[in-house]
Amino acid sequence: MSEPEIIDAIVPFWLRITHFLSYPFKSKHAMIMIAGVGLLSSLSLYLGLLGLFASFLMPVIMLKYSFEALQATCTGDFSPPHAGKDVIVNDIYLIYKQFFLFVMLIVAYVAIIKPMGPIVSIFILLIFFLILPAMVIVLILKDSLFQAINPLVLFKTAQRIGPPYLLVFCFAALLYIAPLIIGGYIIGNLPAFFYTFVTGMAKNYYILAMYNLLGYVILQYQKKLNYAVDLSSFLDKTS
Repeated sequence: MSEPEIIDAIVPFWLRITHFLSYPFKSKHAMIMIAGVGLLSSLSLYLGLLGLFASFLMPVIMLKYSFEALQATCTGDFSPPHAGKDVIVNDIYLIYKQFFLFVMLIVAYVAIIKPMGPIVSIFILLIFFLILPAMVIVLILKDSLFQAINPLVLFKTAQRIGPPYLLVFCFAALLYIAPLIIGGYIIGNLPAFFYTFVTGMAKNYYILAMYNLLGYVILQYQKKLNYAVDLSSFLDKTS
C-alpha cells in the first residue's frame, strides 16, 4: 500500500467519536491514572500545605499522562500509554509550557478583557475556546510557546484543517463542559471528599478523551500540518 493510500485509509475523526469516549477504558493504566489522581486530589483536602501542593501536582500529572496519550495517538498508537515513572517525568517541561499558556490566557482575560463588559468578555472567551485546540496542536508540532500564542500560526493551523476544525472545537468544548455539568448536578448531594473524587475522575476522563481526539486529528491531517509520521509503523500498529 502506498503512502497516499495509507493516509486515505485513516478514518475521519468525526466517525470515531465513540472510540475517543471509550479510549480511557482500553487500558488498566489509564483507569488507574483517572481514579488514582482523582483519589489523591480528594485526599489533598485534608493535608494542609502538603494538600495544597498535591492539588497543584495532581492536575500536572494527569495532564502529562494525557499529553503522552496525544503523542502516542498522533503516531498511530491507539492504546493508552503505560503509567510508569518515565511517562510522567520525561519531557515534563512541555506540561509547564501548557500551564503557562493557560495562565497567560486567564491573566489576559481577568486583567484586560473582563473590564470591557460582559458582552465583549463572552465573545472573546468564545474565541479563546475556539483557538484552544489549535494552541495544543501547535505546541505539539512546534514545541514553542511563542508559536502557540501567535494568532497567525493558530489561524493557519485551523485553516489547514479546514471546516472540520469547527467539529474539533465543538467536541473538545463538550468534553470540557461535561465535568462542569456533572459537578453542578451532584454538588450539595455528596460530602466534599466524594464530590471532589467524582468530579476529579470526570475531569481526568474527559481530558484524556480530548487529548486522544487531538492526537488523532494531528494523525489525520499530518500532511496538511507538515507532521511526519512513520506510516510503516502505523500499519504495524493497526494491522
